[in-house]
Amino acid sequence: MLEDKTETLRSEAATFQRQAVTLKRSMWWRNMKLKLLCGFLVLIVLGYVFVPMIANMPGVQDDDGKQDDGKRAASGSDGGASGSDEPSEDEASSDSSVLRYR
Repeated sequence: MLEDKTETLRSEAATFQRQAVTLKRSMWWRNMKLKLLCGFLVLIVLGYVFVPMIANMPGVQDDDGKQDDGKRAASGSDGGASGSDEPSEDEASSDSSVLRYR
C-alpha cells in the first residue's frame, strides 16, 4: 500500500514537471511575441516622426536626383523678394484664385 502511494506520487511529480516545462516555454514565447510587437510599434512611430525630418534636411537629394540645399523652401517664404519683378508660379496661381472668389 505504501509502495503504491509512492509510485503514484512519483508519477504525478513527473507529469507535473513536464507540464511546468511546457508552460514555461509557452509563456516565454508569448512574452517574446509581445516584446517584438511592442518593438515593432515603437519603430513605426519613430519612423513616422523621424523620416519626414530627415527627408526635409538640407543636403538630402530629391527624387529627380538634384540636391536640395534648402533654397527651394526658402524662396517660397521670402515674400517674393527673389530679385525678379515677375511673380512666381505659386504667387500667380494664388492671386488668380483670390480674384475668382472676390
